[in-house]
Amino acid sequence: MKKLLFIFFTALTAFVNGNCQAQNAEQTDSVAKIIWEKLKTEDDSISENISKLKKINKEKLAKAEKYKSKTSMDFEFCVPDSQDEHEDFLAKYQLQCYQTKDSSWIAVLKQLIFDVKKYKVEFSNSNGIKILKYRKGEKLEYLNLNSFFPKEYNLANFSKIDFSDTEVKFSSFEFGPLNFVWNGKTFETSSKLIYCCCDFECKFQCDFVENSDEYIIGDEWNDETDSIFYDNNQNAIVKFDIKDGIINGYTLLNPACGVALENTEDDYISSTPVSIGSSMQEVINRLAANSCTKEYKNGKFVVTLNTVHDTRFKKQDLFIEFTSLNENSPIETIRIYSKPLTVTLMSEVEDETDLSEEAKTIFKALNFNEKEYGKFVRLSICYYDNKNGFNIEMASDKHPEDSFYDHDLTIMFHIYPAGSKYLVVLAAKNMNGNFDNKFWYYEKGKLTPTEFALPNIRNSQYSFSDEGVIYNCKNKDELYLWNGKEFKKK
Repeated sequence: MKKLLFIFFTALTAFVNGNCQAQNAEQTDSVAKIIWEKLKTEDDSISENISKLKKINKEKLAKAEKYKSKTSMDFEFCVPDSQDEHEDFLAKYQLQCYQTKDSSWIAVLKQLIFDVKKYKVEFSNSNGIKILKYRKGEKLEYLNLNSFFPKEYNLANFSKIDFSDTEVKFSSFEFGPLNFVWNGKTFETSSKLIYCCCDFECKFQCDFVENSDEYIIGDEWNDETDSIFYDNNQNAIVKFDIKDGIINGYTLLNPACGVALENTEDDYISSTPVSIGSSMQEVINRLAANSCTKEYKNGKFVVTLNTVHDTRFKKQDLFIEFTSLNENSPIETIRIYSKPLTVTLMSEVEDETDLSEEAKTIFKALNFNEKEYGKFVRLSICYYDNKNGFNIEMASDKHPEDSFYDHDLTIMFHIYPAGSKYLVVLAAKNMNGNFDNKFWYYEKGKLTPTEFALPNIRNSQYSFSDEGVIYNCKNKDELYLWNGKEFKKK
């Protein structure tokens, strides 16, 4: 009898323990894992994609899930890039869970899926953000995104999301960052939605206006409307300064349009753009490490930032000007304007910080007469970390003004040390690939013309670097190194 009772109590204990374990499994397990497992069966899109990923690489799929905490999971399935050694995302999910006051859970899910042609697989396109509600023992419930995040924020334009147990942070290339804090029922924010309509290159683009174009200072004004733009509610956004059919600058008119002064290393806007109504102290503090001027003009406090010094293309300086009553007042106006630059070949040679002093001195000694070739367009260093030469781009007298290219002649200048002297090269190349080369030796301030034979590589274009001559034949580069006397194939 005692033996029978012992067996009965043992069986009862096992039954009770097993039942309790089943009931408590959900409490001890990660809620992120519970929701993710339910998504893989209840969400048709995710279920379909997971099934297709499994066929591509079952082992990689098993390692894709990474639970950062009981409330957070990242799913990253990568594939080798077809051209590079690094890997690219094929599928990425981010899941973060927030507990409500009634003990249910709200989950924010970000999805990013790519189709890769080499796998010949079309995935279910469910990119974007979903909001889910999970209550123990029930199916997942999909909630309206705009019940938690206002519709006007247009979260589809946010490229990066950072989750924590208490907040969601959205980052973008277009808007200032937005922080939403979980209060047990919904997400609250004190972040201002300000668009970056002017970057440090001074281009204007307003992404909250439908079909907004990009406007670049120095370009032709091709718009049929007047110089004032309005948003969809007919609020004035910007007034352009047009002179002789060219955009000379513009003035921001709307507090929703600002200037981003800080970016992350991967170019996301890292702090709220400053706009009309922002504190001038924000500008002063953020530009402390940059070159700007602070002064009083016409009874106003003005901070001016020179962001672009373009000597190569449009030949202009670009400025962003912030105006307020004083240093501690709100910004009243934001103006972006340009000043033309007078650029000459010799001024560019003098200002080129990447060019060696020897190269500058020897080029001056040549007394180069640019009028023999046409009109000077721009100067450029030939290659990265190239100290002893540069290219001069010219427009010859025969170059048509309506041509797609602004030059038709490139003159390559380079010097090569040869014992106590330098070999000096001046090679003129036209658009047809024809060369006219001149050579000198430079020693003790004197230039002596000389005959010099470059390697004779048929049907090949060539250029110069500090190492030697680079020939391009059949789309393949071959370097002929300078040894102090001649150029020899590497």
